[in-house]
Amino acid sequence: MIFELAFALDDRRVIERAFAFKREQLILGPLADLIALGLDWGLLMLLVRSGVNYLIAATISFSAGMVFAYFSSIIFVYRGRRAYQVPAEVIGFFLIGLAGLLVNVFLLFVFVKLCGLSVGLGKVPTALAVFLFNFLVRRTLLFTSAPIVAALPEKVRSPVEFNY
Repeated sequence: MIFELAFALDDRRVIERAFAFKREQLILGPLADLIALGLDWGLLMLLVRSGVNYLIAATISFSAGMVFAYFSSIIFVYRGRRAYQVPAEVIGFFLIGLAGLLVNVFLLFVFVKLCGLSVGLGKVPTALAVFLFNFLVRRTLLFTSAPIVAALPEKVRSPVEFNY
């Protein structure tokens, strides 16, 4: 089963769908994420300067940016490209965001505590890594014309039915 899934993910159709972006997604997606990043960064700096621990502040600010990113994604960037029903999409978006949050907190810790950078400076490479992670994973798994599982061979698909 594992080998069949690995082989299926190597299928050219799956790879092509993962990187098939529409022009507005390449423009509006990063723009929405930049605004979310501005919210994240501004709130992070405000909370840190107010005396909140930088990792707690990063969690709060990242979460606020993630909520903004979700609504801007469904309203402006990926409208009409929902692969799942709304509850599943919201859960998927925020689970991917949770993974992004873990990457965010881990990298911020590495850059601040281990590399000695300031919180604001450590946020630069952290934001870039998390942006790329979130954009590619959300685009690949959530905002496609059909769920990514639809491109997999029948024998490695989940028994759950998708409506698309």
